[in-house]
Amino acid sequence: MSGTNVTLLIVVVLAVLRGFRVNRNWQYFATVIALLAFVVLVRPQPSVLRATVMGLVALAATYSKSNRSPVPALSVAVIALVALDPWLAVSYGFALSVAATAGLILWVNRIQTFLDRTIPKRVPLWIIQTLTVTIAAQFSVFPILVALGSPISLSSIPANMLTVPLAGPAMVLGLLAALVTPLSQVLGTAIAWVAGCFAHLIAIVAQLSSAIDWLVIPWPAGKFGIALALLSASGVVQVGLAWRRLTAMQQSQSVSIALAALVLLWINPSFTLKQWPVPNWVMVSCDVGQGDATVIRVGRNEAVVVDVGGDAKAIDRCLSDLRIKRIPVLLLTHFHADHVGGLEGAIGNREVGQIRVSPLNDPPSTTEFVNDVLARLNQKSTVMTYPERFVINGVSFTCIWPSELILGQGSDANNASVAIAVEVNGISILLAGDIEPPAQDKIVRDLPATDFDVIKVAHHGSRYQSSDFASWANAEVAFISVGKDNDYGHPAPETISLYELTGSQVFRTDLGGDLAVSIQDSQIRVATRR
Repeated sequence: MSGTNVTLLIVVVLAVLRGFRVNRNWQYFATVIALLAFVVLVRPQPSVLRATVMGLVALAATYSKSNRSPVPALSVAVIALVALDPWLAVSYGFALSVAATAGLILWVNRIQTFLDRTIPKRVPLWIIQTLTVTIAAQFSVFPILVALGSPISLSSIPANMLTVPLAGPAMVLGLLAALVTPLSQVLGTAIAWVAGCFAHLIAIVAQLSSAIDWLVIPWPAGKFGIALALLSASGVVQVGLAWRRLTAMQQSQSVSIALAALVLLWINPSFTLKQWPVPNWVMVSCDVGQGDATVIRVGRNEAVVVDVGGDAKAIDRCLSDLRIKRIPVLLLTHFHADHVGGLEGAIGNREVGQIRVSPLNDPPSTTEFVNDVLARLNQKSTVMTYPERFVINGVSFTCIWPSELILGQGSDANNASVAIAVEVNGISILLAGDIEPPAQDKIVRDLPATDFDVIKVAHHGSRYQSSDFASWANAEVAFISVGKDNDYGHPAPETISLYELTGSQVFRTDLGGDLAVSIQDSQIRVATRR
């Protein structure tokens, strides 16, 4: 965000000064002063400092009359910043700042020259300059955005162009309000209100641009997506460098290839080179969006299913991909919709034995939904509580919670979740439902510590976790079943850190898709669908 602010500040100041035909040297000096004022206003935080340094490097490269490459100056700045703060070497924010700066110093002149020849002369110069800076920065950070899993949308280009004229008044008025308020609170408040209006308009542009789904390019995720992004960026660079030397036919072919690639990405054909299910799998955490669904293999085409997510199609897809035809036991840990809503999809045409449920019929509406579905299918459910245990084909399932109902301490339904320990082919697995700290701490107090191989983290990795429970489980692998871009902030960063600090390797369904645990060469292996 700091890098974006610095870029916008530079563009706005230069556009205003060029509009008044200010001398080139004064343009440079005034922009530097504006950057320093920006640092003072927002305080010299690490992200602000690194963004400002990158901005100064880009500015120096743009205004330098020397024919020398600006890349060495950028390299020196990067080395100096990393030497001062080595953690920047693994910071995505720093990588974005460096990439955006590199794009500005390497591509702005080339892109502007191309646009000057292509766009009609009646188009104002500031529009061309704004478009140039936006394209150069967006293109340069493109592979990093793919690595971050951010959506790739063409709407970001017109959105940035619309926000540039608004960002200048918002920043200038904000600075003026900060200076005036100590002298006159009424006047400072009035100026801040006007600045807020511009900021609100920027927020509206952002909301509108993010809502334009048809401009989002469904770029592949994961390592394949990153490699494809790097390859595409390299190809564009090579074509751009050689464009003038290409014949008209070659230029047409290049444009045709680019358009065909975009069409294929928008169509989003589904294909994968991964084998699924992986050989010797014992557990799969299904990607059912914001919900839970876990499959424990107990035989050929046979599995115990713990929770079914909230989407019938998603759980049916997962079970069909795993070729599951029989479910000896289907366990619903509690009655929240994101754990029971997909019940009909899980049962489908499959043979289902017992259906086990939480002892607390809460919430009433989803409890009634489950009962109605089971009644239509002529099925009945029975309650499961501690310390019940059952074994299917040598795979043992032991209920470790609930031993009692904890009411009035958080979510009653969550704390009544059935937590179950599984032993399968020498692998110990803990499925924690959605239990919250009161239930987690009670388990720690009542049961001896057990080193699990795998844990399904409770409540989709919410921030409501007990550090003692994480240490008690001491799992090597932690699965978090969570929906992408959910409204709950799951998984919480502190929860991911908590399990990483206990030594767990964390995997998430929103990033990896279906997650599988398998045994390969007597070792536990984790495979992701994506």
